[in-house]
Amino acid sequence: MRDSTTKKRLAQFLEYLKIGQAKFAEKIGVSRGFANNIGDSIRKENLEKIAKVYPILNISWLLTGEGSMLKGKDGGKDTKEGERVMLIPINYAGISLDRISGMDYSVSGFESIISPIRDVDFAIEISDNSMSPEYPLGSKVLVRKMADSSILEWGKVYAIDTLNGVIVKEIRPSLKKGKIRCVSLNPNQEKYAPFEIETAQAISIYKVLMVISLK
Repeated sequence: MRDSTTKKRLAQFLEYLKIGQAKFAEKIGVSRGFANNIGDSIRKENLEKIAKVYPILNISWLLTGEGSMLKGKDGGKDTKEGERVMLIPINYAGISLDRISGMDYSVSGFESIISPIRDVDFAIEISDNSMSPEYPLGSKVLVRKMADSSILEWGKVYAIDTLNGVIVKEIRPSLKKGKIRCVSLNPNQEKYAPFEIETAQAISIYKVLMVISLK
């Protein structure tokens, strides 16, 4: 069923994100009353702000009510089972994952693998044993970008794109405000000790959907 107004559709999206109007306005950089006062037309610059912060949202749906609210579950691409996705080394020190995810694998210069699941942004190759035995050296993790870091699940594994590179770790809450605790799964905690990063260091966060490894 088609929603009747842009305001109602935006409210539906905020309900999906589990955030309020004020938080939404703060994230995209508009006045606090933006969501409550929105009409059936939105200025181009505000649409661009929304699309940049929430790439998960189908802007066409927001404006017209046609199609699906989300571009791909949790902001991932609409890839299908059996499609090829880029394979990125975890120690790659080039451009950010966000820019890589927008590339076509056939011209990116990276290798590719066939994904057995849908809505995947790309695959990342694990280059050490810090996440063994669940994520052994040489395994590949299939990831999808999170639309909003405020809905992260503690105790789950994520790929975090930082200014110092990509890390794949289980995340847990920190006792210090504004930080995330990153934990390796390898039982040798002396060698692979937990560490913390500032949430502001995270350029983007990708949920690990699946691991592929040789037995």
